Amino acid sequence: MTKDEFLKNMFSNVGESILSSTAIFPMDDSFETKMPLIRILNLDETKISEEGKLILDILENDREAVHHVEFLRFKWKIWALTIIQDIFPGRIYNDFSLDVYNAQYYFYYEGLHLIREFFYVGLNNFLKAADHLLRTILEFNIRQCYFSQKSEETQSFNPVKIYLEKGHCPTNQSMLNSFLPNDSLGKATKVNIQNLLKRLSNSSSHAFNPDNSSRYHGRLHFEYTPDSMVFWIKLDLIITPVVWSYYLLYPMIFQPKNILKKFGFNYPAGLFISELHYNIVKNSLSTEDLNLFKKFSGEQQVVSDLDAFYDSQDDLTLDEITSSWSKEDGVFPETHQLAYLQTIAKVRAMKEVLANHCTLTQQSTEDVPDDFLEKNSSLKFWQQHYQKLKY
Repeated sequence: MTKDEFLKNMFSNVGESILSSTAIFPMDDSFETKMPLIRILNLDETKISEEGKLILDILENDREAVHHVEFLRFKWKIWALTIIQDIFPGRIYNDFSLDVYNAQYYFYYEGLHLIREFFYVGLNNFLKAADHLLRTILEFNIRQCYFSQKSEETQSFNPVKIYLEKGHCPTNQSMLNSFLPNDSLGKATKVNIQNLLKRLSNSSSHAFNPDNSSRYHGRLHFEYTPDSMVFWIKLDLIITPVVWSYYLLYPMIFQPKNILKKFGFNYPAGLFISELHYNIVKNSLSTEDLNLFKKFSGEQQVVSDLDAFYDSQDDLTLDEITSSWSKEDGVFPETHQLAYLQTIAKVRAMKEVLANHCTLTQQSTEDVPDDFLEKNSSLKFWQQHYQKLKY
């Protein structure tokens, strides 16, 4: 590619967004999955170095590799995080406005975007850059849980509206206290996250001591080392309590249903998950932890209410299910399952595009003066104006 071609491509993409969304599910509940991480996260393989591709190949396919089983479990957790979006409710409150409604899941999609970036820099061996993303990924998901819970509690979009207008939100501690239940599962999850936030502050989120340097043993030129094989473990520590938090916030995720049988392809958004979803959830947890969450789920009133609603619906015939397919979605796929997956992918893409709208709106309202860089780089300017400037 020439310089002119590069510049043309770069500037022609300004303000444009091409989003591809996938709905990938295991066909059974086996722990052994050959689904590569690249497909689960919809990563662009061309952005990963050859060495990074080799690392992924070893971790995924070499049964003798250190942490092979742990990496498989980690992939299930990542996979579980990607399906959380399918149980985000589509409730409309009285103070509905399109911009605020669309932005309510911004935090989740921003966190998912940063997870993809984590793998791009990590597999390309910029390990400290990957480390610096960890706290942000964790905090975006804390915010998603908090604002989802707060809107449900107040039956209002006002918490999100205030955030968009003022950019303020409570402390991490206050948010954790708000959305996590006050029982042993909630408290255990909260302490886990609190410890992570403290450790990240000491190791990567801020300036850190020499013990956390990536330059030890004379590694000064970003060489691939054994650490390059295990950089993902730090993200595993983050993702674990993140998925726990969503499992506690949405207990219906442990009660899979045959959605098509009751609702066809016009199913109510965010109320139920399918058995395909549940296969991922099961594999993201140990047997003991799965039983803990199933017990918690069975004790929640919202689960009883939704179970009753589901049971009250008449079963649809196969013809009725087929007829619920919208012609706007194209030719009906070969099977009902493929049609269901296509519907999920479409809804995901729509949610993410709408959630991203608030970032475009914010950027469009920020006017940067032509002389901004010149003034900002002038000590004389700061000397003359620092008393008038707010911070």
